[in-house]
Amino acid sequence: MDHMNNNIGILGVCFFCLALSGCFSSKSTDTYIAESKAYIANNDTSAAIIALKNAVASEPSNAEARYLLGNEYLKIGSYLQAQKEIEIAYELTPTEDIALSYAKVLYLVDSFTESLSVIDGIKPENLSLDELHYYKYLNLFALGEIDEALSVLSLNKAKQEPYISLYKAIMLLEQKKGVEAYTLTKNIAEAHQNHLEFVQVHARLANLNQDFGVAAEFYEHYSRLQPEQHIIKLMLADAYIKDKNFKPASLILDKLLKEFPSNGYSNLFRAMVHFEQQQCKQAHSRAVKAIQAGLSTNTSRLIAGTCAYKIDKLEEAYSHLIALQKISTLDESIKRLLSVVQLRLGYSDDAVDNLMSLTETSEADSSLFIEAGMQAYKSGNESVAKAMVERSKALSPSKIEDLTKLGLLDFSVSQDDSLLRDLSDTDNANGKSRLALIAVYLRQKKFSDALKEAEKWLALDGENVEALNVAGYSAMNLTRDDLAASYFEKSLSIKSDNTMAITFFADKYIAQKDLENAQKMLSKLIGSEQASLINYTYYYAGYKRMGLEEQAIQVLASKYKSNKENADFLYLYTKALFSEKKYHKVIDLLRSTSANKIYPEQHWYMLAESYVALKELEAAFRAFELWTKSSPSSIRPWLRLLSLSEMTMQYSKGSSIVRQAKVHFPDDVKLDIYDINFRLKLKNTTGVEKLIEKVELFDPNLVTLWRFKSELALLLNKHDDSVLALTEYYKLKPTNKAALSVYQLMKSDIKTKNRSYEFLTTHAEKFPQRAKDMWFILGNDYLSTDPNKAKSAYLKSIDLNDKNYIAHNNLAWLYSQSGEMDKAIEHGLSANKLSPNNPQIMDTLGMVYLKNKEYSKAYGYLFEAFQVDSDNTAIASNLIEVLIDITDKSQLNDAINLIESSPVGSEASLSEKLNDIKAKL
Repeated sequence: MDHMNNNIGILGVCFFCLALSGCFSSKSTDTYIAESKAYIANNDTSAAIIALKNAVASEPSNAEARYLLGNEYLKIGSYLQAQKEIEIAYELTPTEDIALSYAKVLYLVDSFTESLSVIDGIKPENLSLDELHYYKYLNLFALGEIDEALSVLSLNKAKQEPYISLYKAIMLLEQKKGVEAYTLTKNIAEAHQNHLEFVQVHARLANLNQDFGVAAEFYEHYSRLQPEQHIIKLMLADAYIKDKNFKPASLILDKLLKEFPSNGYSNLFRAMVHFEQQQCKQAHSRAVKAIQAGLSTNTSRLIAGTCAYKIDKLEEAYSHLIALQKISTLDESIKRLLSVVQLRLGYSDDAVDNLMSLTETSEADSSLFIEAGMQAYKSGNESVAKAMVERSKALSPSKIEDLTKLGLLDFSVSQDDSLLRDLSDTDNANGKSRLALIAVYLRQKKFSDALKEAEKWLALDGENVEALNVAGYSAMNLTRDDLAASYFEKSLSIKSDNTMAITFFADKYIAQKDLENAQKMLSKLIGSEQASLINYTYYYAGYKRMGLEEQAIQVLASKYKSNKENADFLYLYTKALFSEKKYHKVIDLLRSTSANKIYPEQHWYMLAESYVALKELEAAFRAFELWTKSSPSSIRPWLRLLSLSEMTMQYSKGSSIVRQAKVHFPDDVKLDIYDINFRLKLKNTTGVEKLIEKVELFDPNLVTLWRFKSELALLLNKHDDSVLALTEYYKLKPTNKAALSVYQLMKSDIKTKNRSYEFLTTHAEKFPQRAKDMWFILGNDYLSTDPNKAKSAYLKSIDLNDKNYIAHNNLAWLYSQSGEMDKAIEHGLSANKLSPNNPQIMDTLGMVYLKNKEYSKAYGYLFEAFQVDSDNTAIASNLIEVLIDITDKSQLNDAINLIESSPVGSEASLSEKLNDIKAKL
């Protein structure tokens, strides 16, 4: 059976080889060359390459076969393969044709000096000098020898087209006559669509002259002539984009990205197409990939920043726009966008600076100045807020919304409500502007004015529920409960589920301890089938105020059980349990419920976090992992898994999770940050530097990067670099924790140890309100080396925290050593008062009194200290020392008995001293 199978296998191979018609071919090299020339004549490059490869295989030293094969590779743009074949041909038979081809291919692989050397060695007899001189010019130009390159063309006039026109066009370009150069090549373009050198120059001239349709046409010819050169396809896509012809550009780029997904230019050009087509999510993704590939250009940063803003990734938008600002001067529209981003992230001096630097402003900009003023006010910068008010007023905004905001801001910074009052008196006033004025009155507790304004509003629109609500609220604060009730009752007659009115009456009943009516009112909140989530929240909150949260939970449970298919009821019930920290019930409920029946994100969030709260960490990990599978497009569970890994110091696990997460979110920088962190914690430096560079390229302002650089340098035994990086981190984030990290790092090396004390001292002096621990640490470190500095540091520490008994105790010891006994006793007593049962403090105080020859007090503190800590040999030895000066025999006997009966009483050093005391007795 095996033998038969072998025979079939051999026959199969034979038939396969015969089908290929090459396995047993007996053709000669000349026959292959002849066949290839026929293929070349018919422009069948693929067939020619196969024939010539067979020729080379049959006769490797055949120069003609090598030369022809190299030229075919050259035609399709496979430059390295062309170089290999033509180089061998040149070494075998350096004819002028082979030499010129060799010079060409050397130029194309950027070997300019070698190409010139080959050209200079050619002594042409039958060769076209036009082409030879042209490639000499190209090489010299590439080497930066511009004048010499141009002289080659000026001294050697071309004899044939297209070189006649090419030479002239290049000289015109040098004279800054781009239009004339383009006109010249355009006149002969149709006749030379297959001439590689001409097509290349004409396409670039068309591009230069912004004739993008023609540029695309000739880049298409260029790509056809050199199909293996992907850079030409990018040039073609670029021309299509500039010509607003996005469909062919997209087709080209999608093919390139399929083959080279991380190519920077392909991603950038695809981002440009998406951007032009207003597909911001896709444009943002591609622009970010281009930046990660190293293309941090004006275009990539502009697209990434603009689109990040449009898809509400404000911090990322800020990062890209700031990076753009560093590499170019922002035009006014981008300054406006950056200001908007900065303002939405919170108040920023830079946002104000950008706005103030605008040279041309109009009424349309007033909303930006108003927003800047509001953010400045929220951040406590009232002077900037006032400046923004004045600038906004100067722009004379006409939109009611802008005027309303400006009025609110003017009141906030100047207590001037005239803008809002004037607006309220105009025919243009709307609900928002009236409500803004009422809000100002309410903020000033001018409830009468608020009520009058609300009544004025009601005179124009008597059934406006918002007006009725603020009228009721104002009346309520004027303790005119009957009037408030009348407004709220009217609002309920118009809108029976008016939440504010219902909660007013519910609160009223709760305050009166009328729980029955309070519950009736709260039940109205959820009485409707259309009751909103906020109504249920108020319902639950009201019951909680009455101490009846369990009853509310039961109502929610009942609703859930009778509406198990309704995700809202399940969500509300589970959320209430979660809020009441009934984690076991949350787990039981969610484990018995399909995640599809509740909002999946909330299901897994509450389940996983319940496990975390109960410290069931393995179960928490499993729940987060299930969440990642349930919500593959959400990064939240991955980030929580990583946070949990970090919290539990499971760095190997965290590193594994990062790798998995990056498969789904390869462009998310937060994952790169976790990746760096876990690698450093595991002391794995591989790839960390590149990851840091990648994150820094994305966000050069990320402070954490300096900490990472410091940790990496330390692992690489570059202590000085580590100190420098950590110091930069501290400058950007001067917290106590950062300061201590720098201090400990400096102190760990003899070269920087002295500087470490200076550094921490400077930090403590710069931030006195949070320096108590810093001075205490310095005191401890100076304790054994510089008593005076130790004293000074401890004193500063207790000035900020006089409850620090260790500092007092150490000061007592230091002052006793320097003979300042009053101070020593003062601090010793303070320490003892703060920590009365501390044996170390009693021991110190006893020794201070001993030194001060107050033997009875010394005896009392040392005796008590040893009673508390009878295992302490040092305290026992100090107690024996004071016994020498004690004359009271009962005290002596008590001390001797205490020491001898203690765990350390039999120690030889103590026994010997005790025998001397006994002898005295």
